[in-house]
Amino acid sequence: MRSLTSVPTLSPEWATLVDGVRRKRDESIAAVMSPESIPLHEVPSNVSQVPREVLPVQVCTVTETPLPELLQQLASREVTAVAVTEAFLRRAALAQGLVNCVTELLPTAALKRAAFLDDYIAQHGKPLGPLHGLPISVKEHMAMADWEVNFSFVAQIGTKATTDGEVLRILWEAGCVFHARTTQPQSLLHVETSSNIYGVTVNPFNTNLTCGGSSGGEGALIALRGSCLGVGSDTGGSIRVPAGLCGIYGMKASSGRVPMSGLLPLTMGREQIPSVVGPMSATLEGLELWMKVVCSRKTWLKEPTLLPMAWRDEVDWLGKTGGSSKFKIGVMWNDGVVQPQPPVTRALRQVVDRLRVHEEVEIVDWKPHDHSRGGEIFARLLFADGGKFMKQRLDQAGEPLRPLSQWAFNENPHCRETTLDELWEWTGKRDTYRHKYANAWNVTATGVDAHGDPVGCVDVILTPVAPGVAPPLDHSHNWLYTSIWNLLDYPAVSFPVTHADAGLDPRNDLYTPQNKLDAENHHLYDPQMHHGAPIALQLVGRRWEDEKDLLAASHIG
Repeated sequence: MRSLTSVPTLSPEWATLVDGVRRKRDESIAAVMSPESIPLHEVPSNVSQVPREVLPVQVCTVTETPLPELLQQLASREVTAVAVTEAFLRRAALAQGLVNCVTELLPTAALKRAAFLDDYIAQHGKPLGPLHGLPISVKEHMAMADWEVNFSFVAQIGTKATTDGEVLRILWEAGCVFHARTTQPQSLLHVETSSNIYGVTVNPFNTNLTCGGSSGGEGALIALRGSCLGVGSDTGGSIRVPAGLCGIYGMKASSGRVPMSGLLPLTMGREQIPSVVGPMSATLEGLELWMKVVCSRKTWLKEPTLLPMAWRDEVDWLGKTGGSSKFKIGVMWNDGVVQPQPPVTRALRQVVDRLRVHEEVEIVDWKPHDHSRGGEIFARLLFADGGKFMKQRLDQAGEPLRPLSQWAFNENPHCRETTLDELWEWTGKRDTYRHKYANAWNVTATGVDAHGDPVGCVDVILTPVAPGVAPPLDHSHNWLYTSIWNLLDYPAVSFPVTHADAGLDPRNDLYTPQNKLDAENHHLYDPQMHHGAPIALQLVGRRWEDEKDLLAASHIG
């Protein structure tokens, strides 16, 4: 296996700091599993089944138990929190050796917490909370009190968080165990995962391909079952892309539903394109539980930017009004900019064909509303400072740009510093675009109610997560299938469907690309190289109808 940790040359001072961070990570791995027991040579490019071949049966049994069943076993004391934590720590250590997805394991703190939870349930006869004893992994840039948080910037090495992020506090109080912290890319603005501190995180199903990003460490770790539930973040697809490319589940909620405290200051005050913290999971039930636990607290009392809106699972979200009895799904076959690769189109057709046989479901085509324009607005607002914030932090350490940072900040025509007047102008364009998209959604109505409000509209949109399967490393230049929903602030759930198949998904050499992005996506597809790579779709709902979107995914995905 090639080295996943090689990076450009750094100054001696910073190289020493990077070596220190990696040594700390390696020591945390060695505390769980000796390096000699991790197979780093002569492994296949598809390492997804290696854990079953290497780890003891009991470790695999625990880590592959479906999340609801595992929580029931913990609550009934059929298994102990210590045993479960030890199993996930060991599998996470192996995952690190295979795909380089962990910034550090937390064995001492995790096992201490697990022992406390075992004592608690023995003394009180009941679990501490709904997540009692469940190991949860966390993207590195989430603040954990007294732990270093470097955001994958070399200049931030040694910075320690003083408090926990609010989401982590809520999960902790619900009884979880934090056992692993995971990789993210330089700048946090790639849909891949590589940095000068930790190197490159790769895809468990093909280590020549990307795992996605920016929550790529979470995606890869959960795919290898070194975790079954994790915490990611999403600004332009950073939860959904790695979830989709790694064959797991992920959710981007609407802004204002999930607490944001404890993140990189990049997100503070930048409300044009809201970032969102969210769940990534091996199961759809994991997304549901995570959202219910986090959103059932009155978090708006601490974060006034949040909506006073608890999780509304008592609402009959799938009930119909206005005389319609069918759940209406709009299918967006392409976004009008880039045609999906053959495996993605097959996956979408497979799900649509399955849904058509249900009498209670109505399938209609969804026409994308000028997504090219939406992509331009998104990029101008996301890079409104011309990349100044990110470049300053890179320059502090003389840190060289990774290839996708070079593309984002120096080759991206939309990355340019804007004046205040221009920022207002582009924000106004965003709002106009949102109004037009809402109107396009309302046009799908079958009528109006007594108040003149539309009824019988499309309930959710079914569409690809990405226009292709996982690209080779450093080739992820298209976010539009996910970032458009960030611009609109719509909730979206990514779910796995199938895998690319060289026999079923031949390359269409007669296709004529319509633009540069379309051509790049078309030429990246290689049926042999991509054979076996996961394919995912996403369900998109209207703003703040997160519960409805997730419930629909539970029926469709």
